[in-house]
Amino acid sequence: MRKTIMLAGAAAVLLAAARLAHAGQQGADEWGAYGRDLQGTRFSPLTQVTPENVAKLKPAWTFHTGDISTGKVKGGGPRSGFETTPLMMDGRLYLTTPFNRVIALDPATGKELWAYDPKLDRDKPYGDGLINRGLAAWRDAKAGKGACALRLYEATLDARLVSVDAATGLPCPGFGVNGEVNLRDVARYTPGQYHMTSPPIALDGVVVVGSAIDDNSRVSMPSGVVRVYQADSKGGLQFVGEDRIDHTPKDETLNLKIGNAFDVVCERKQIDFEKISAGTYEVEYEITLRNHKANGVNVAVNEPIGGTWRMLQSSHEWKKTSAWAAQFAVPVAQDGTAVLKYRVRVTY
Repeated sequence: MRKTIMLAGAAAVLLAAARLAHAGQQGADEWGAYGRDLQGTRFSPLTQVTPENVAKLKPAWTFHTGDISTGKVKGGGPRSGFETTPLMMDGRLYLTTPFNRVIALDPATGKELWAYDPKLDRDKPYGDGLINRGLAAWRDAKAGKGACALRLYEATLDARLVSVDAATGLPCPGFGVNGEVNLRDVARYTPGQYHMTSPPIALDGVVVVGSAIDDNSRVSMPSGVVRVYQADSKGGLQFVGEDRIDHTPKDETLNLKIGNAFDVVCERKQIDFEKISAGTYEVEYEITLRNHKANGVNVAVNEPIGGTWRMLQSSHEWKKTSAWAAQFAVPVAQDGTAVLKYRVRVTY
C-alpha cells in the first residue's frame, strides 16, 4: 500500500464504503504500521476493491497539507516530496508531511481533527530533501482511555524523536523533554547531513530508531547510529542501548550490539534541553545505575556527545576519550543505586 494514498502535497483517498475499525486488535481495514504489520507484509485482507472494479473508483475527498517547497525560495529549504504511508487506526487516519507535521484526519470525510508541528528547521541541507515516510504507533494496554493510551512516534529530519497522543495530537508528557528526545549526540554530527526520514519501529514497549546520512558527499560523514528506547506505561523514556555503524563496504555483514544487562542495570534519560542561540544548545542527562551484585562495582559510563562541546556540570569525575565522547567513573555500592548527572553545551 506504500504511496497509494498520495499526491504531490495532498492525500487523495479512494473509499469503497469499507467499515471503519475501532479500538482493539488490528482490524482488516486498519493499517497499524509502515508495512501494515510488524512483519512488514504490506498485505491488506480487504476484498471490496478488485481488478474488475478498481477502474470505477472515484475520489471521495482530497486533503491538502500545504507543506510544499520547490527548493528555489530563499530560506524555504530544499525541495520537498510527499512520501508518507498513513496509518489507519481506531477510525482515524494519521499522516506526516514533508515538514514533519503530524496530522489526524477523519477517513470518511477528510476533515482535519488535529495537527502537531514539531517546528522543523527547514533551512538545512538535508540530502534527501524535505521528506518523511511515516509514523510508528504503540498502544499502552495499561493506560486504558487515558492520555497517550495510543502513542505516535516520529523521527524528524533534524534528528529528534517525538511522541504525541493519537487522540489529541499533544506531546506525551514524561517522554524525553516536552515529548521529544534529542538524537544529535553522534560522532561528526553535521546539521542536515545527519537526519531521519523513515519511521521508527515500536514493539513491546520498545522504540527503535535508525538514521541516515547524505550520499556521495564526503568520506568523514557522521557515524550511523541505531538506538533503542523503552516506552514505558508511565510515559517515561528508558534508554536501552545503541550501536554505531561505521563505514561498511558493500555486501559486508553488519552486526549490531546494544549491550547486555545482568546484575548492573542502567536507565538513561534526557532531563533538560535549552536552545542558547542559533546552533548552540545546553543538554542535561540523568543516568541511574542499579547494582544487584553481592559486591560494589565501578562502572565506566561512556557517553557520545556530538558537535563541539563543553562540559558544564558533572556529578562524577569524567575524562574526554575522543572528540565526540566522554567517560564517567561511577562507583555503585552492593545492592545500591548511583545517579550520574551531567550538563553539556554543544555547538553544531
